[in-house]
Amino acid sequence: MKTLLSLLTILSLMFISCSASSVESDEDNKIADRPITPKEMQRMMGRGFDVQWAEFSKKIELYGEDEVKAIRQKGFNTARIRTKLPADETLFKVLDRCINDCLNNGIIPVLAYNALDYELTPNEMTLAECAEWWKKIAEHYAHSSHRLVFNLNIEWSDVAGKDYEAINLYNQTIADIIRQSNPTRILILSPARLSNPAYLDQMVIPTSCSDYVMAEWHLYAAGPSKDPNSKKYWHTGTEEEKQNIRDIINLGVEWQERTGIPTWIGAWMPGNYNKGDDYTVEEQCIFASFMKSELERYDLPWAVNSLDKFYDIYNNCWYDDMQPLIDVLAK
Repeated sequence: MKTLLSLLTILSLMFISCSASSVESDEDNKIADRPITPKEMQRMMGRGFDVQWAEFSKKIELYGEDEVKAIRQKGFNTARIRTKLPADETLFKVLDRCINDCLNNGIIPVLAYNALDYELTPNEMTLAECAEWWKKIAEHYAHSSHRLVFNLNIEWSDVAGKDYEAINLYNQTIADIIRQSNPTRILILSPARLSNPAYLDQMVIPTSCSDYVMAEWHLYAAGPSKDPNSKKYWHTGTEEEKQNIRDIINLGVEWQERTGIPTWIGAWMPGNYNKGDDYTVEEQCIFASFMKSELERYDLPWAVNSLDKFYDIYNNCWYDDMQPLIDVLAK
């Protein structure tokens, strides 16, 4: 009798456990099927990477779901998928694959467009081309999970990068286009001059964005510099070097608190990978540890620029020499 009672007890506990897991799973799934508020999204985005899965031919060719699984297993939550390719069936085939891989593995996909032609020559023709690109994208993903986020432009540079009116016209035009098919999807807007938070106030938030809008800003997107004359000078992490970073972060935090619009950092780089790459991994760990702690002090989500510096796409594994830095970022 005692054995039978023990067996019944175990079965009962298993049933309760399974029921609880089922309820939790259902709640998790519901968030993908309803509008997500910007504050919810800000909490969900956490830590992530800029990725080149839809940007360069070699990266597209070698992309595999293993990359998505790898970043998720390390504890990252977001992939900022950058692209400048034409919105045609070829691109949709690429995007469908990586966006669905993200959604199926618990990663927030942020689709970021490179409006390069408009940045170089902001006029009616280039704006119309961008609008047509976003119209096709928005209609194609109109019924996709609300966890998919649209990032209207990767970063404002060149001519348009210094033209606040051109940026605001772009944001207004593109937001209006997207809202025709995606009324409650979160749109992310970024300020002038390489997404500098000092220029967040120059952005006019389109009314069509309604309540589903976030802002993006960047800091040290190309990494720190060992040049003492650089505004991004970082050598050993002196108090002055740290304060330079705090001052930039405070600009974004102050704007967020004043406007009530949640923000995130769409790009920062632990080393100067594209401009000398002369920081040791140990030096990068020190820089990254401070940057990460300062951003997370304000619960700001972020994406590191970029995954290809950490993940070997040819062998589907993390680079061994970058493992200490990956561990710092993933803590």
